[in-house]
Amino acid sequence: MAYKELIGSFDEVRDYIREFFIYGIKKRSDFSDKSGRTYDNRRRQIESWLDGYMSFQQSASGKAQIISVDSREVVHNPLYKAFKTKNFSDYDILLHFCILDMLAGGKELAFRNIAGELQEYGFSGEENVINERTIRLKLQEYEKLGILKVRTEGKKKQYYSLSADAVDLVSWQDAIEFFSETEPMGIVGSFLLDRKELAGCPSSFWYKHHYMLHAIDSEIVEAILEGITEKKYLELVAIGKKQQERKIKLYPIKLYVSTQN
Repeated sequence: MAYKELIGSFDEVRDYIREFFIYGIKKRSDFSDKSGRTYDNRRRQIESWLDGYMSFQQSASGKAQIISVDSREVVHNPLYKAFKTKNFSDYDILLHFCILDMLAGGKELAFRNIAGELQEYGFSGEENVINERTIRLKLQEYEKLGILKVRTEGKKKQYYSLSADAVDLVSWQDAIEFFSETEPMGIVGSFLLDRKELAGCPSSFWYKHHYMLHAIDSEIVEAILEGITEKKYLELVAIGKKQQERKIKLYPIKLYVSTQN
């Protein structure tokens, strides 16, 4: 059975990367969850993202596969690649390009017009019917992400348009590059560096000590920062060796950052 390079959830992948490939505290023989095939599939996924950064370490307990990076030769954190492999449905990719296309050039369209035009793009056959709820959820998602802006007229009628993109990324290149490799939420900078304005531009920085391991905890850091900003409690779920769960409610106040862990 072929494995998929794309993933739905980063939670499982984070544990694999940390336990098997960063700290090397586990080997294939230590893998007890599900089946050996599950481990092999995860291993091949991670190898495909981190090709060129993998090596083997032999010990008395067996051979361990680990991530090996010379920080003096690597400009961008290779662990960020794992965040750029999230899977998506056919509808996700179709709606993305179609919505951006129909709103290009400063157009502003009501929801009904958007839904109607989507049915004319040629993928609304019996097997590919996109209902209005799916379209509305995608528009709401893009509004939340800041891709779209919405204007309400009357009680219910909403008009959608593309948000203005007035940031000159090229003039911020050095700041974005430095942020992406030194800050806990550097993944944001990594995504910005993938934009066509900056893609392929030579880096101004090289690092003697390049602390990369924080990258895999980016989602956790984002949740903590959101809790601090919105003054919300967070629920910490600790799972023991026997898979028993212990839940703790926390009120986040401050986030301490270490270069070591």
